[in-house]
Amino acid sequence: MIREQTIEQLCGSLMIDDAILARLPSKDNELVALAKLILHSGPRNVLEIGTSKGNSACAIRGVLGDKAKFKTLDVAAGGEEFKKRFPNHKDEALQISSMDFDWKKESPYDFVYINGEHKYTALVSDSNNAFENTRKGGIILWHNYRKDPSSKLTFFIDFLGKFLDIVHVKDTHFAMHRRV
Repeated sequence: MIREQTIEQLCGSLMIDDAILARLPSKDNELVALAKLILHSGPRNVLEIGTSKGNSACAIRGVLGDKAKFKTLDVAAGGEEFKKRFPNHKDEALQISSMDFDWKKESPYDFVYINGEHKYTALVSDSNNAFENTRKGGIILWHNYRKDPSSKLTFFIDFLGKFLDIVHVKDTHFAMHRRV
């Protein structure tokens, strides 16, 4: 079963300081929630699947500062916002399919954010790779959960929720699993 919790229930009364907020491309509810999850979990090695323009990559790198490893993948040449805001880290934005990426090279990951291809095979592949390459206690976070209740992603996460502890982060399209 999927539990629903607020970001406050997951992270406590964690406040994001103004310096970190200034690094976010917008104060969008989901970017702030993502930033809080990153800040609260304190990961040292983060992987994002699906860069697109790079807004979530900006939020992740903005919270991490220079103290953690980070890679963001996308099949299209993207990440314009990320490369503009973090020119010293532009080599972290890779143009590669997650299905062609060598997940083991830099694993284990502490935090894997899956927002890539929404085809079922890619979703299953990304999730399996995340389960295999995320350390115990690490977080796997999927985006677009319940955005479209009939989507393959929502169906897949609901199915996983029958076997795993998965939390829907209230007022977002995030589903989260902490590896045990």
